[in-house]
Amino acid sequence: KYIRQSAATVLDNGGREWLFGLRKATHEEARTALMTLHGVGAKVADCVCLFSLDKPGAIPVDTHVWQISVRTLDPSLSTAKSLTPTIYARVGDLWRSKYGAYAGWAHTILFAADLVKFKDRAAEALSPAKKTAKTARKRKGKHNDSSPPSTCPPTPDKNQVAH
Repeated sequence: KYIRQSAATVLDNGGREWLFGLRKATHEEARTALMTLHGVGAKVADCVCLFSLDKPGAIPVDTHVWQISVRTLDPSLSTAKSLTPTIYARVGDLWRSKYGAYAGWAHTILFAADLVKFKDRAAEALSPAKKTAKTARKRKGKHNDSSPPSTCPPTPDKNQVAH
């Protein structure tokens, strides 16, 4: 039912061209357009925006991300009884305010780090690296000028990141 109705909506809107055109749209425009698909809500739309439509500021919010936000960004969010559209928007704005243009990727890293499976590694991964002679030699041996270029998004300079 959902797939059939969503496919019909995609075709009615222009098919493949419509979907690919969402990459050129703003995050809000793309999110709103995706939410016209049957069964697609804000979280799924933001997941598609972040992972498929080149919208690195999209923040998919669920109760887990809300809990991370309460702990790390704004404890006053804990007074909300549910994840309303207003709270959803507030959480996204907090992440974008703190992490800037690539807030969606910060969200993804912190979400994964908060999973029980990775908890023991989170403190190590988030702490400043301690460079020793031994680790410098290891890095030098593993990464040289012939290393392939990174496929990660470029790190914004401090002038591009909102504080």
